[in-house]
Amino acid sequence: MKDSYLISILVPTRNRIEYAFETAKQILSIKDDRIQLIVQDNSDDNILSDRLEVFKDDKRLKYNYIEKQLSFVDNFSEAVQNADGEYLCAIGDDDGVSSLIVNIALWAKENEISSVQYKLKSIYVWPNSGIYKNSNKADNGNMVLANVTSKVYKADSVAELQKLFLNGCQNYLKLDLIKLYHGIVKKDCLEEIKDKTGKYFNGLSPDIYSAVALSMISKKNVFIDYPFTTSGICKTSGSADSATGKHTGKWEDAPHFKGHANYLWNQEVPKIYSVETIWADSAITAINDFKPNDFKFNLTALTAYCLVNHSQYSQILKNHYFNSIPSRWDKRFLGYLDLIYCIIKGPGLDILERIVNKILRKKSDFQKFHDISTIGVAQEILFNNLPERKFKDVLNNLKNLQ
Repeated sequence: MKDSYLISILVPTRNRIEYAFETAKQILSIKDDRIQLIVQDNSDDNILSDRLEVFKDDKRLKYNYIEKQLSFVDNFSEAVQNADGEYLCAIGDDDGVSSLIVNIALWAKENEISSVQYKLKSIYVWPNSGIYKNSNKADNGNMVLANVTSKVYKADSVAELQKLFLNGCQNYLKLDLIKLYHGIVKKDCLEEIKDKTGKYFNGLSPDIYSAVALSMISKKNVFIDYPFTTSGICKTSGSADSATGKHTGKWEDAPHFKGHANYLWNQEVPKIYSVETIWADSAITAINDFKPNDFKFNLTALTAYCLVNHSQYSQILKNHYFNSIPSRWDKRFLGYLDLIYCIIKGPGLDILERIVNKILRKKSDFQKFHDISTIGVAQEILFNNLPERKFKDVLNNLKNLQ
């Protein structure tokens, strides 16, 4: 008979032994038998298994190694398959978890909540990340803790999906969607996706595919302005690659294709490798798996973001965009106007928002910490600097939530 847990933390990993070990160490330092850790390892070797031997007596750890290289989505799927928790939370192998995640999962169970979504207010940059090359900041391990309001609310995630597709499937993290990655979701919701599609994830990005799919099926959801996990950035993480421009290139060179045989790319999406196009392709795949034609994808908005962020591929992007427009001169003229409008409305407003926020930002809005060696130390600092009353406020606000 297998053990049952309230919540399983899913950590898919590949070839990042030091970070994955420290993340596992931090999670297992939470002394609570209701939490399980799933380490799904698809590295070139199983050296991580040897490192994790120090936790061999901790039955809460389930380590699974698969030697054959899997796709991102298949590695995530293995983690979900192996989880025994009633609720799931997926994180990166350089991220951290608050012990209070168990408390909020218990509240969700007692109140029959499908998912709890929360704000990522805690960001930890590992030492030697490489993202400060053009900055005077020391790359010695830095953490930022943004102001926490403890606000709780409900949202219409289907309406949020409409916004997502009208914006070319960009900026999904700003929307109130149901996320498994840095979110708490009942495993039954993932099983429903599998029953519908034959698999837990599809597309190329498990993060955005599941966000779209879960937003269509998860019914009772709560959103909280409180960090139950910490987002980590290390030198080989996706966030660091985005910051340093490594998440861009020729379409056929995208690492997301590894482990996929004859992947069917959505023809609406231009063939360049970027965060924007991977998001769009996976989001469209999710919609096609569930409710095709219910959401209108805005190619103009996606093209606008890609032109601003990846101008070196402007010819490919413009050819793809204008090939989707009838050749009549007036249609192409209106297409130009629509593209200019979307550039102003999308990436243009994003840039303006960042500038305004930077100008209006107060020192009290953020706490900054330096010389932090590991994610475990970062979580200790978070615990010591996030007042206990903030979580009590969350619980009190949840009582009053209608």
